[in-house]
Amino acid sequence: MRTPTRRQTSFPNEKAPVYLTAEGKATLEAELDGLLNVQRPAIAAAILAAREDGDLKENGAYHDAKDRQGLMEGRIRELKVKLEHAQVIDHPVATDNVALGSTVTVAAADGAEASYTIVGSMETNVAAGRISNESPLGRALLGAKAGDQATIKTPAGETVYRVITVS
Repeated sequence: MRTPTRRQTSFPNEKAPVYLTAEGKATLEAELDGLLNVQRPAIAAAILAAREDGDLKENGAYHDAKDRQGLMEGRIRELKVKLEHAQVIDHPVATDNVALGSTVTVAAADGAEASYTIVGSMETNVAAGRISNESPLGRALLGAKAGDQATIKTPAGETVYRVITVS
């Protein structure tokens, strides 16, 4: 007999604001819509079809569909909570200090330059140059001005970045 795997969990900082750009909020809303209106009915149909195959104890298709349903329902809950607490960030008016929505160009100690946009944790994509305000680098850069230095502690020691531009 299969043991239930569901349990009531809460997300960390469930009441904390979730910072999103307008584009990021639209993306999450589209994902939620797809889960609710496309994937949920498809998984329900897969469960029904598998249930009709007979014995549920040894029905792999049924158990697979139920597992996918559980994962999907967890993602739906997570998206609903995040969207409920979403605060849309606009591009900052004053570009002197790094803030949410700012694009920052930094130089490492070895002279390598990189540009990052500071976004909320739900929109982080380092490959696309979008870092979280909650990441070590994001936290160190918040409030910095062009010419300032940001120091990040890493397992290999401290890394220093110099802010070149803020826009």
